[in-house]
Amino acid sequence: MPGVLPQGVEWDGNFPVSTEAVEDKTWHAYVHIPFCDVRCGYCDYNTYTSAEVQGISRTEFHKPLITEINQSKLVLNRSNIETKPFSTVFFGGGTPSLFSIEQIEALLESLRNNYGIIPSADITLELNPDSVDLEYMQGLSELGINRVSIGAQSFDPEVLKILDRTHDTENVSKAVTQAKQAGLMVSIDLIYGAPGESLQSWQQTVEKTLSLEPDHLSAYALIVERGTKLERQVSKGILEMPDEDLMAAKYELLDELTRKHGLDWYELSNFSRSTEAISWHNRAYWSSNYWWGFGPGAHSFMGDVRWWNKKHPASYAKSLVSDLPIHGYEQITARQHLEERLLLEIRMRGGLSQSLLDDLEVTTDLINQQLDAGYLETADQGYSLTLKGRQMADRVVLNLLN
Repeated sequence: MPGVLPQGVEWDGNFPVSTEAVEDKTWHAYVHIPFCDVRCGYCDYNTYTSAEVQGISRTEFHKPLITEINQSKLVLNRSNIETKPFSTVFFGGGTPSLFSIEQIEALLESLRNNYGIIPSADITLELNPDSVDLEYMQGLSELGINRVSIGAQSFDPEVLKILDRTHDTENVSKAVTQAKQAGLMVSIDLIYGAPGESLQSWQQTVEKTLSLEPDHLSAYALIVERGTKLERQVSKGILEMPDEDLMAAKYELLDELTRKHGLDWYELSNFSRSTEAISWHNRAYWSSNYWWGFGPGAHSFMGDVRWWNKKHPASYAKSLVSDLPIHGYEQITARQHLEERLLLEIRMRGGLSQSLLDDLEVTTDLINQQLDAGYLETADQGYSLTLKGRQMADRVVLNLLN
């Protein structure tokens, strides 16, 4: 089951965001669709199979999501907060492609009616390659969705087996072709560092991915999350995670191969073929813009407040009868916000500005130490991580904060 929610102040029905705090940022919508056909052994996302949510209908679950969207607008109106149209929309999960075109359409209509969506919005839907066909892709395009994020993870059947991924690798290629035929941008998601994955296996996965000519590629190192099947297997010695040297070699290989195929890194784990192909929704998170997360367990951030919804689909839906489904929230101090900005913005190419370092009172000596160590290099408006620095970004943050 997914991990527990963080501690925070209990929601009392009063929206804790001030009107002055929300004026200077773009707004973004994340819609969490929590259903999967099978739970992957490494995953601790807030997702559920049908057996885990008996009494909750997947084919009707767009309705409580719409209720939350409607109620959020009422709460903002009541709080005298002027809303903005969403600059990006992201349907995540879970497996959002388990929702029908009609369900996705109803959700988009609610977002447009309540908030509006800017004409140039980046609208993305995550999908499992086994759950779609050309008709579905065309339906997404007709709704105004312009990007699909395809969860391939690996093209090595043995690695997929370890990760408990059940999709057919040939269906990834088919889904990419169908998405392009429908006029959609394509992002392919990979995971590296699974137990037993060799450098050669990873190279074959990356080369196969790049041969499909995606517009965007995400590649994240596998993390052993508490409470997952993978954690139990590792703790019992059934599986062994790779060492740091092998992980570093895989990242360096990824960087080399993406550059050769015309994709460039713009964030530690993300590579795009063009500026247009950047995941502008995810970039909004890294740039500390504001988002409202709709759905069970979804997190939101606005002004100096971060809040999160009730986790289980049943308790989430039940709470919507009279209120927003907020489980708790936390007020972020000015210092916390600056430190979180550093942690996020350092991930982006050229994203670490001198002005932020000045606000954090980071000394010139500390900056020079990271430059001399080869972790940072100068960029247009400040500093950017080197290839070496990208592999230890969190350590660089700690070094800068001393």
